[in-house]
Amino acid sequence: LIYTMHASPSDATPELQIIQFEEDIQKAQAKDQRLPPGFYAHLGYLYFQQGNSVSARQAFETEKELFPESTVLMDRLMANL
Repeated sequence: LIYTMHASPSDATPELQIIQFEEDIQKAQAKDQRLPPGFYAHLGYLYFQQGNSVSARQAFETEKELFPESTVLMDRLMANL
């Protein structure tokens, strides 16, 4: 999906990716599984592209909570919201 976003943007719009990512979150929660590092960071970026800074901030905060090593980057991204 991320490759498609760059190779053929019209096939993987931010809206489509957000829907897919939210479905992936629900599937992972139902199976009590963790999502990989960067998942919520990318979701936050997608929200940011849509102009939804509130959801972007929430996704960046979730990334920080799950992966503390991402704190510096997430703080910088949130400072730019």
